[in-house]
Parts: sequence; structure tokens; C-alpha cells
Amino acid sequence: MDQDICDTDFWRCCKTWIGANDQDIEGVFQWKNKENVTYVNWSSGEPSSPTSAEDCVRICDRGVWNDADYNLISNIICEKDL
Repeated sequence: MDQDICDTDFWRCCKTWIGANDQDIEGVFQWKNKENVTYVNWSSGEPSSPTSAEDCVRICDRGVWNDADYNLISNIICEKDL
């Protein structure tokens, strides 16, 4: 994505799901395999809206995290055992 867009509209550059969510217990983030998230890198003010549908953790172009609705995802990062 054009860096000028990311500088002026930061949230448009946060579209990749990293495999974490708080669907089971609001505010308790777990990886898809149900392990608790122990490292976090939230953007300022995140996670936000504890009563909303923002259950999905996305990573932004700058490396910080944002919680959002699953419908706003366009990319996925996954882990695979080799």
C-alpha cells in the first residue's frame, strides 16, 4: 500500500490477521490453537471497544496491532510445523 495513505489514514494499513482473537472471553486474547497470547504490540488506544465485535487481531504496516471485525481482513499470517 502507498506509504502516503498509511501516514494519513493509518488504519487502512492494518489488514492482516495474525491468528489471535478474543472470541471466547472478551479481552483475553488467544491464538487460533487456544494458547494465550503472551507478547503484545498494541497500537496506542488498542484493543478498543470491549463490547463490540472487534475480536480479530490485525498487524499494521508499522508492526503494531489493532483489534477489528473479522470482515475487515484481507490477508492472513499462519504458522505451519515443518
